[in-house]
Amino acid sequence: MFKQLLMGILFLGLASCQTKSVKAEQVEDQSYYKMNLIRVALEQSEKPSPNWEPQQRDCAGFVRFVYKSAVKPNGPLWNSWDGGERVPYASAELLVAKNFSKISSVPEDSMKTGDILVFHRDGQKKEDQWHLMMVMESPWEQNKWLVTYHNGARDETGGVKKLWMNDLMNTEQSDWKPTQDNKNFVGVYRWNAWVK
Repeated sequence: MFKQLLMGILFLGLASCQTKSVKAEQVEDQSYYKMNLIRVALEQSEKPSPNWEPQQRDCAGFVRFVYKSAVKPNGPLWNSWDGGERVPYASAELLVAKNFSKISSVPEDSMKTGDILVFHRDGQKKEDQWHLMMVMESPWEQNKWLVTYHNGARDETGGVKKLWMNDLMNTEQSDWKPTQDNKNFVGVYRWNAWVK
């Protein structure tokens, strides 16, 4: 029921929109792309797209795939380390450093669909230090936030998860609570094309 209701709302909202292809730096109609972000993210939580390469199925790969699929740029989407030409692949660290900007130290009213919650754990293997979760405002309930992310597992337990922000705030897994008292939580970040 949850899935049918949400997908119905999203497809109605997108039905009148034409597919757009843009340069990454020219994304202006945020409402269209944010509806697309919600649709793509929730589709991945039900069944990963065959277009999402299995070797890129982790938290950063989820962010890359959702943004690329929703925005449909006519070239590479991500800023490189040196600020030169855009690149098709960006690690979690590169996404945070050069492609998203910190907007807050805690989740708050200024969050927008597509923002990411960023976590960093020292003492882990380099590929396991960063964790990203995407937030989306509920299309049917004002001020209610849905969190989606890939859990990073490389075995049969791996996949995209979704939960309400309130449930994340009350989780017993303290590593992933987006609160100031969690030393692993870095903050809320927004895609640079949408930072104004």
